[in-house]
Amino acid sequence: MFNNLVRKFIYTFDYRCPFARNMTELIYYANKFDDKFKVDPIPLCLDQFHVEPDEMNIWDLEDRDKYLVALLSFNVVKEYFPDEMWKFHMEMFLSRHDLGINLRSEEQVLKVLKKVGFNDTDALFVIEEAKSDKVVKSYAESHIELVEKYEVFGVPTIVLADSAVFVRLMERTIKPSQKAVEKLEYIIGMVEGHPDINEIKHTIVPK
Repeated sequence: MFNNLVRKFIYTFDYRCPFARNMTELIYYANKFDDKFKVDPIPLCLDQFHVEPDEMNIWDLEDRDKYLVALLSFNVVKEYFPDEMWKFHMEMFLSRHDLGINLRSEEQVLKVLKKVGFNDTDALFVIEEAKSDKVVKSYAESHIELVEKYEVFGVPTIVLADSAVFVRLMERTIKPSQKAVEKLEYIIGMVEGHPDINEIKHTIVPK
């Protein structure tokens, strides 16, 4: 559809969301088949979207780590260990949805880091950095910008140029394939080429 053009976009995720898992798998396997998508994954904490105006933001809570440590560990890996980013990212989704692991515990995130090859020193660095005020502040600014600039309300949302589109995929992608590439190209094409189409939703989900 797009020949050899490189597609660049952001997508948002929270490890608890199965639809974010589905989008992550599509992006990962599409890129494994044809490395034409340059993607910047951005974590968004779903709990923050349920904070009332008179309540404290998630990042200001004393126990903020249980809400943010998994997501911000991803940001640390992305910044300091970019070659390990997708391996860690995929394993985090697998741990949550295939194995049923609660990733609000830093001990569980540590286990995932070590499982994908981080040594003790680097794994502990990721966790401690993820809990630092600097990383939390950067995350809060990113969250606020996406909400204020694009009116993002959940995950997964694709952000491309001046458009942001919430996408819900019902099926998982399990291997690299041309079909995965075409599906992702189709989604990006809808974001780019048809801003007048706001919603297409099946009334019955195929089983």
